[in-house]
Amino acid sequence: MAIDDHTRAEVVRLHRAERWSVGAIARHLGIHHSTVRRALEAARVTPRRRPRQIDPWIPFIEEELRKNPDILASNLYRMVYNRGYTGGSDHFRHIIGAMRPRRTSRAAMQLTFYPGEQGQVDWGDFGPVTIGRAERRLMGFVLTLSYSRRIVLRFSYGATMSHFLAGHIAAFGTLNGVPRSLLYDNLRSVVTARRGRAITYNPTFISFFEHYAFEAPAAWPRNPRHKGRVERSIGYVRTAFMPHVRADMPLDALNEAARAWCDGPALERPWPEDRTRTVREAFEKERRFLTPLPDTPFPAEEMRPARVGATPFVVFDKNSYSVPPGTVHSTVTVAASPDTVRILDGATVIGVHARCYGRQEVIEDPAHIAALTRRSRAARRRHARDRLLRAVPALEDLFAASSGHVGLSARAFIRLLDLHGAAALAGAVDEALKRGSPHVHTVRHILEERHHDHGRPPWPVDITDPRARSATVRPSGLDAYDPTRKGDDT
Repeated sequence: MAIDDHTRAEVVRLHRAERWSVGAIARHLGIHHSTVRRALEAARVTPRRRPRQIDPWIPFIEEELRKNPDILASNLYRMVYNRGYTGGSDHFRHIIGAMRPRRTSRAAMQLTFYPGEQGQVDWGDFGPVTIGRAERRLMGFVLTLSYSRRIVLRFSYGATMSHFLAGHIAAFGTLNGVPRSLLYDNLRSVVTARRGRAITYNPTFISFFEHYAFEAPAAWPRNPRHKGRVERSIGYVRTAFMPHVRADMPLDALNEAARAWCDGPALERPWPEDRTRTVREAFEKERRFLTPLPDTPFPAEEMRPARVGATPFVVFDKNSYSVPPGTVHSTVTVAASPDTVRILDGATVIGVHARCYGRQEVIEDPAHIAALTRRSRAARRRHARDRLLRAVPALEDLFAASSGHVGLSARAFIRLLDLHGAAALAGAVDEALKRGSPHVHTVRHILEERHHDHGRPPWPVDITDPRARSATVRPSGLDAYDPTRKGDDT
């Protein structure tokens, strides 16, 4: 709190002449006691104070702070407590804060950049969104050109390496070029380890900035001024764009709204270097200094192995994606981008799906389901044929000589096997082969003849269709066949 000269003189008078304490002066003038102390120190008056419990340990604390200015107050408290100090830790922290040496402020130079020289990149976290049964973080990839302040914004449901690289590729396509350098925070997608100026970059990201031929310096930790342009851009997105959209709207619609905003209102704002011009005008000057794009984009998909179990599905990012039924009990590769999920068996693409960001969702390709249905039917036919051949081996000769549909014949023979038994069916098959008529109709006719010759009752009719079972049959009247009535009519 700043006080005027008259109040400062009154503070000094009350303390020096009237012998008032600091607290009494503060209450009387309605100001804070720290303001009173600063006024007395400025007047080179040492305020009188009562002895404090910590006073015997002040020389020890000053010596420790001189040797290690960054020592934590909690560590100092444990040191003096072990030496007999009985005061509380909260008041101790306040005292240490006043005693700790102040770092000298350094003058900062205003940063200026040439057109196309630098861009700054960072993520903005815009909170959780609910998608089906899943909760995702809505992340905004922001690239700001340091000269023109042109903003490129792209949203995604995550900040993985594939989302990070896809954000770059989309931004480069929007700008139709690449800055000569891009400045980053110490993101895990960029920096895997750092010790001072020694930086270990992520190997995938090394391949990426080599492909697009730009430099990738990392900003100093805990020094946001180095990338203040992108920090201010994220704040601008929060205040100027996000209040006008819904965070839970479809991602494609949200990105389309972001593109329209970046190409419209964000480009028409005043250029900070010369407020008589717009960011659009500054970008038109910077555009031609950007590095041209390479002929092919960088493959930014996330590659993961996945195991296909007994069912033809692979699990990726909490969701199940269908695969052809021929790949069960094998290992495939999932190549995921922010928009699509491709499934590869070796180098062959066996499935392409739109990426789902829900949870425990099942994404099916109709072609995969149709192939599974065909394989299931074929398996049932093989099962029926194997059962028939085990019961009646002569059926193999009949099937070989028959020109009809083997699957339909197998189902018919299964019904005959269940109705007559294996011995009777085997005899009828041998008789049909001897007659030179290898057909299921011939076998059925032979079985019916033998059944009738033995004087057995007719077989019950099995009506499997529920519509036929519940149908009502009304007999026709016999009046039309009465000859007497017919004569009367004539």
